Amino acid sequence: MGGIPSKPVKSLRDLQPGDHIKYHRFKGVYAHHAIVVSVEAPNYTVIHFSGDKDEGKGSELCIRKVTLNFGEESFKVLEYPSEHRFKKEETVAIAFYFLEHGVGNYKLFSNNCEHFATTCATGYPCSIQTLRAAIAANPYFIGIPVLIAYCNTKKVVSIKNVRGQFVIKFEE
Repeated sequence: MGGIPSKPVKSLRDLQPGDHIKYHRFKGVYAHHAIVVSVEAPNYTVIHFSGDKDEGKGSELCIRKVTLNFGEESFKVLEYPSEHRFKKEETVAIAFYFLEHGVGNYKLFSNNCEHFATTCATGYPCSIQTLRAAIAANPYFIGIPVLIAYCNTKKVVSIKNVRGQFVIKFEE
């Protein structure tokens, strides 16, 4: 099963604020996802959502902004078709909104780092990894609509720049 195409990031010139990136963990068994919010050589800053309670103040507040040194770890940028994603500055605004307001409790199958990053980039809370795991566990699994229905991350309905401030509306 495919996913969103991605390309390796070989230099900071390949990275922009608003990019959805993924780091492979445990030899590619799973990936950790984040949103790039700034790039200033030799560093880049991401906002990410983690299930690691030591990283935040409890599972509800494990969304963090961190600055990383480029080259410490390899990662890829997801290449969404432009018609299926928000503009990069909108993606950054949504990530900062979630940083300030939270995204709820971390749940491996219904509210994880990939749900967070895909919501910031596309408005839709989706995790291809979760879908793959569900299909592997049950080949008769009915797919993405069911995963979205059980997802705890709110869908972004619209985002508009009003006099320099982004106004974000979520599905009720």
